[in-house]
Amino acid sequence: MSEPLKESSLGKIPESWEIKTIGDLSIVKGRIGWRGYTTNDLVDEGPWVVGGKEITSGFIDFGTAKHLTREKYEESPEIMLKDKDLIIAKTGTIGPIAMFYKNYGEATLNPNVGLIRSKKIAPALLLTFFKTPRAQYYLNEFTTSSVQPAINQTTIKQLKIALPSDKKLLDKIGEKFEEINLLQFNLNEEIKKLKTLRDTLLPKLMSGEIDVSNIKI
Repeated sequence: MSEPLKESSLGKIPESWEIKTIGDLSIVKGRIGWRGYTTNDLVDEGPWVVGGKEITSGFIDFGTAKHLTREKYEESPEIMLKDKDLIIAKTGTIGPIAMFYKNYGEATLNPNVGLIRSKKIAPALLLTFFKTPRAQYYLNEFTTSSVQPAINQTTIKQLKIALPSDKKLLDKIGEKFEEINLLQFNLNEEIKKLKTLRDTLLPKLMSGEIDVSNIKI
């Protein structure tokens, strides 16, 4: 039997559901300016510094990311990335979002992205919500009018989401979303490895360095 619906600020939702804000459910942080950050702080090795251009198709592409000096990394402990933190582009192209996994290594943010750290629901559930057309529309609707579009942390915190009030049900849904997101992450990592292998082997095949004439299929 379907549950009766009720009116809410988000339209009709199941009677037992409730409206929460992103601020209720998570911690939202960002780098406060550059604090004297210059190209001299970018080095060949060290913690990663992630920006909006590193968010590609829902994942973080470290192929374009830079490294930051240890001193500059430790200057802002509040934005040191932790396992399953969400990174969202908040300057320029607004809205692209991805999840950070600890096996990426140490990382922090540049001022063009924000950090969303879930404290009450599964991070993958929040990630999926931010990818919805409604959430993306909201983020772009409330950008500040400037030469470069931007959205602030307060606006992100005010974004509303409808959720089941039954914590057991919410946790169960969250577990499923976590499983799906981890599967997607692992598949994406395998795709990157295969692309790297292809790019390594193809020139050798084309040049004849690798001989496959005797291979029988």
